[in-house]
Amino acid sequence: MKSITNKIALMLIVALCISFVAMSAASYYTAQNKTTELVTQTQRQILKDVKNAMDTFFNNNLHIVDSMSSILSKLDENRNGIDAILAQAKSMSNKEVGLVYAGYNDGAMYRSNGKNETPKDGYDPRARDWYKLAKEKNGITFTDPYVSASLQQMVISFVAPIKDIGVTATNVSIEELSKEIMSISKTDYSYAYVVDKDGKIIIHPDKELVGKDNPTTSNLVARYKNKEFNENGLIAYKNTKGEDRYADFIELNDRGWLAISAMQKDVFTSNTMPLLKIQLILAVLFIVILSAFVYFLLK
Repeated sequence: MKSITNKIALMLIVALCISFVAMSAASYYTAQNKTTELVTQTQRQILKDVKNAMDTFFNNNLHIVDSMSSILSKLDENRNGIDAILAQAKSMSNKEVGLVYAGYNDGAMYRSNGKNETPKDGYDPRARDWYKLAKEKNGITFTDPYVSASLQQMVISFVAPIKDIGVTATNVSIEELSKEIMSISKTDYSYAYVVDKDGKIIIHPDKELVGKDNPTTSNLVARYKNKEFNENGLIAYKNTKGEDRYADFIELNDRGWLAISAMQKDVFTSNTMPLLKIQLILAVLFIVILSAFVYFLLK
């Protein structure tokens, strides 16, 4: 009789242990799924904030150069007052605007710093990419980022045609924009950066990577275009330091620029691992206490 009782007690202990472990596992995986959902939602909101910052930067600077085009188009054929207009535009602009200038079909070049030139001086605006771009687009637009020789910073030129007689432009540093994006996106487990359609880095916490072709980001952009996402809409990759990361993305403009959120690959498990440890400890205690209780009950 006692043998049967012992067997029943043992079966009861096993059944309760299995139930406890099953409930603990279910609780853990539920918590992990919720953590994954929360982290993913947070990162996507951060990427939206990055896009908003980028949109504000570009819209403001496109508006400025469009206004300059309108003002300069009203000058007489001798362009009287152009030096004062460019100088005033520069003084009224924010600190990111390094230079305001205008080039004309006759080769004349005017700058807000007063360093005007003609082709005889060795500078012809008509041969420059910014001038050709505005003529080609026949509207306000912007260049790809490049390092300004005078500012020694990454800048973007915002350009607009002056009717059919010339082009006006501004050189705008992206230094403050970079700082804003780093401030928006930096967390304990992630940061965001910006790349062009080929994966060349435009904005990144590591300034040594900015403006350079990067095989890692080029491959990442290619995988994004191929939609190689996991079940959470992310792409796993190794960064330039060989560290495992998850990437999330948002498209920024019609040129194929992307903002990418780089997350530590253990971000999802690191937040739920303490819960798993607690549940394991409770499971062990439960088994020990239950076994002791049954032992003394049947003794």
